[in-house]
Amino acid sequence: MRSALLDTGALVAIVNRRDRFHSQLTDLLKDYDGRFLTTWPVVAEACSFMPDRLQGRVLDWIATAGVEIVSIDAGIDFMRQTMAEYGDLPCDVADASLVYAASKTRVRDIWTLDRDFLVFRLPDRSRFALIPGGK
Repeated sequence: MRSALLDTGALVAIVNRRDRFHSQLTDLLKDYDGRFLTTWPVVAEACSFMPDRLQGRVLDWIATAGVEIVSIDAGIDFMRQTMAEYGDLPCDVADASLVYAASKTRVRDIWTLDRDFLVFRLPDRSRFALIPGGK
């Protein structure tokens, strides 16, 4: 089964009908036959961009879509190093957690609106494939 990582911007756009990328991502979602992986920092960041009354929608969609939460417990040093290396972009905890998740799972496709993922490299120097291509 095909897998893709899910970043904050894409998650917010899928859940929030008022997001300017909502239609584009929900159209892509209709044709996507695969599973999503994300991390708790991404979920928390997505919730922080939603009004309090709508934060439950993020969790509801994750549960309904069967999104797998990748554990980052063993990745603290990796994430600290990644954040330091890409600190000029910037690279926040959510971004670093996805770089760690990619290195752990070998998943390179990422649903994101953040073009910084074009710059990030994994330990094997591989690149992410952005869906829908960033903004």
